[in-house]
Amino acid sequence: MPNGRYADVVRRLRPGAVDPGEIVHVDGTVLGRHQGVIDFTIGQRKGLGIGGRGIGGQGFDSEDEDVEEGVGVGDTAPLYVVAVEPESRRVVVGPRRALARDTVELGELNWLGDGPIPAVGLPVLVKLRSTQEPLPGLLQSSAATGNAARLSLETPQQGIAQGQAAVFYAASDPARVLGGGWITATADSTGSINYAARNNEGVMPVAPGHTVG
Repeated sequence: MPNGRYADVVRRLRPGAVDPGEIVHVDGTVLGRHQGVIDFTIGQRKGLGIGGRGIGGQGFDSEDEDVEEGVGVGDTAPLYVVAVEPESRRVVVGPRRALARDTVELGELNWLGDGPIPAVGLPVLVKLRSTQEPLPGLLQSSAATGNAARLSLETPQQGIAQGQAAVFYAASDPARVLGGGWITATADSTGSINYAARNNEGVMPVAPGHTVG
């Protein structure tokens, strides 16, 4: 593709993807700016153009392989991309543990199972990546029309992002496909971190145990 054409196509398909914006920590702190969300992917650590979060506010090189991940916002910890928000032109970063999700919201559900999904939920196996082993979880319908669902994973997974596909298999017969859908949002088990949306006041959600200010 000739130089410049790629950015032009992306600009038409996803307005704001090549516009500058903020790089924000999961606690709401603005850490820097970027030149376009197109340059970032979920789970990315290198090339963020910012330092890590250090004890006493001292930063460090987020690409330093020798730095041990901390346990709190004030601790020394490498930073990873945990969300990319084209509409607001924000890139959200946080410690590695912030990538873990165990709740997945799904849309455009294509359900092939026998009858509707039970109100109490249905144990399933799910693949969130083509090369991934199926994971156990509980699938619950979240729309009267039956085209949306919520998946609760038994074990939190990292690197789950909006736009990825999820394919379901029968828990008792992994060879049987029950359907699939597209990931529209993710959250941790408490629901405190949902990087697909802000709260009604437009404030960035705060990670559990973290405080702003």
